[in-house]
Amino acid sequence: MAKMNRFRNMFSNTSTQFGGDSLFQSYYGSLLQDRQEGGPNAQEARRDFEQIRSSLSRLSVY
Repeated sequence: MAKMNRFRNMFSNTSTQFGGDSLFQSYYGSLLQDRQEGGPNAQEARRDFEQIRSSLSRLSVY
């Protein structure tokens, strides 16, 4: 159970304020490093990341 709590805590920060979400910053930073023509902008990356976060949050409940 302790492992699940750590996993859940890892995704518990749902802040979308600038600088408030280190997981998103890591995700978007890696996209920028690998970005080629046609890569996502910050708004598109945020939208995609929130879908991923939502899915992982639902998984951690079960």
